[in-house]
Amino acid sequence: MASCWVIFITLLMACSIRFGCSAPILSKREASKEFIESSVVQVNDWRSSFAETAEIANMNELVWDKELERKASKMTCHRMVTGPDYSVAVIPTEQSVLSSIRYLESFLNLFTPTQTKMGCFEFQPPCAGAMGVCLLGPKKKSKNQNDIIKGEPGSACPGETRTDGLCVMDGADVTP
Repeated sequence: MASCWVIFITLLMACSIRFGCSAPILSKREASKEFIESSVVQVNDWRSSFAETAEIANMNELVWDKELERKASKMTCHRMVTGPDYSVAVIPTEQSVLSSIRYLESFLNLFTPTQTKMGCFEFQPPCAGAMGVCLLGPKKKSKNQNDIIKGEPGSACPGETRTDGLCVMDGADVTP
């Protein structure tokens, strides 16, 4: 069963990695509005597809968090660590998706249903196999099966549900 999810996620990644815009400089910088919007839309699309395929009833939408972005911008290719209030998801390059599963476990953190916020940073130039890192909060990495409620996407949301089945957090926009 787990291998089906690995194949699904690998194919999903290979077909849809379009992760923001690049900059020709090596310095750390604040993410552009375009990068933020495209990242949130892309990751929420992945989460929605995963929730539908895996029948996860409580998959939250993610919203951008400037503090997580700031923390992500301090990470390097060789130092990407989970913190007390966030987990790490390494965003692999298209080439590494097709040739390796090195970052797959980390990438799977994007699909923890109970996470509600994200902040990402794009490495310039990309690391060997990683083009960026996203931090997801408010929870530390969890393998707790109690975080997952099985059922039709959106059926176990505590509040509103988006049209794509993701749970809307208080104060968030309801449109997908």
